[in-house]
Formats: sequence, structure tokens, C-alpha cells
Amino acid sequence: MGRVTVQGQPLADIGVNFEPVGGGAGRGSFGRTDAAGNYSLRFIDNDQAGALIGKHEVTFRDLQASSAQDSDAGPMVKQKFRFPQRHMSEPQPFEVKSGNNQADFDLK
Repeated sequence: MGRVTVQGQPLADIGVNFEPVGGGAGRGSFGRTDAAGNYSLRFIDNDQAGALIGKHEVTFRDLQASSAQDSDAGPMVKQKFRFPQRHMSEPQPFEVKSGNNQADFDLK
């Protein structure tokens, strides 16, 4: 679990992707922020709560911008992202440890 903010303000509808790194990496986890910016992770392959213990690369996706792009409403409109786009392609490190973890990210 954790929280995503931009300059301290919570962001709703942000996809949070945890991808394990290292030997035998394993399966990833995904979460979606609520109106307060909070998210919980679920394994991608079986929809169970959690994330593998170990080091991860964390990336983010603006799901509101993705919805606008994926719609058939008409011609493509330049998307306005609510956080710097580098957070979609430049992973942030986070190590998941045994027990409860709080993975908060402020996307500046």
C-alpha cells in the first residue's frame, strides 16, 4: 500500500506498476490510486493482494490520459499529463520487505 502525490497533492486514477528486478525476478504487481491518492497492490497474474519481497522498479501511468487516448470520440487530442512523463519510463526503486510496507511517491 502507499500514496501517490504531485507536489504534495493526491492524484486519483494513477496506475502504479511494481516490477521485480534481479535474479529470477518473478511476477509484478499493479495498483490504482483512489481520490486520496492511496493504492493497494495486486499481483498481475492472479489478482491476489500483495507484491513479491525484494527490489522493484516502480513506474506510473496516468489512467485518465490513457482513457482519453483510447476512446473513439474523434481525432487524437494532445494529452495533458498530470505529472512529469519521465515517471512513466524512468523507474523509481523500491524494496518490498516482509510485513507491511508503505510505498509513498511524490511525482515532481
